[in-house]
Amino acid sequence: MPENQEALSGFIEGHVAPSLQELRILQKAPSHRALIRKALSSRTVEVRTVDQTDVFVFGGTVIGGMDHRVTTLVSSHARRVAADETLTRRHLELQNLPVPQEDQPLPDGLDIRAYVAGPQVVAAVAYVPLAALEEQLPPEEILDSEQLASLRSGPANPEGGIAVDVTELLDPSLTELAADALWSVPGLAAGAVDLWVPQLDSAAEAVVLSLDVEASVVTHHLPALGEARDVAGAIVDQLLIRASR
Repeated sequence: MPENQEALSGFIEGHVAPSLQELRILQKAPSHRALIRKALSSRTVEVRTVDQTDVFVFGGTVIGGMDHRVTTLVSSHARRVAADETLTRRHLELQNLPVPQEDQPLPDGLDIRAYVAGPQVVAAVAYVPLAALEEQLPPEEILDSEQLASLRSGPANPEGGIAVDVTELLDPSLTELAADALWSVPGLAAGAVDLWVPQLDSAAEAVVLSLDVEASVVTHHLPALGEARDVAGAIVDQLLIRASR
């Protein structure tokens, strides 16, 4: 995390502190797999399990599947690239997309995760470190991973933080950057893109931190604050669109 945290402080003051009474506290959250299966069921797609891998069948035709959290919208090549920081960086640079300067600290900014399914961003959250909320929360409020489904650590926030939905706040230039980052890797049609952005209303000085093809959709379905987004449904829709071609 950068020493200067004016962007984070401003975000907390404007978008987090006024809504803390609406903090989404859960005793138990649904799993990624359960949310995907619910989306499949609502679209009359059958799930068959073969050797611990889910196979999706629609109208008697196999339209895709899922291994752990990774669907067939992600090729084996894309999975390998996304798992390798160096390969990911090379693919991003090949498309002239901004990445952090090596061995340089990140500037003041926000940790953003955007989920891209198909050609567009379908959900985005800003991660707010728990330490930054200590003054905003009452002493008796206990936050942990069992209660906050969206609690996670990331490349810019190893201590973990809560997810605040910012889907409607992202400037189009930032959603375009996220989509371009995902599509910089051949065979990658769904996944999370981690960005570091100085402001939500501009892509100026924003950089792409990483790609995550195994990202859980739970973060977006149940953010700690803000509107729930049906990312699982967007993933299934892309599988159906691909199968119809």
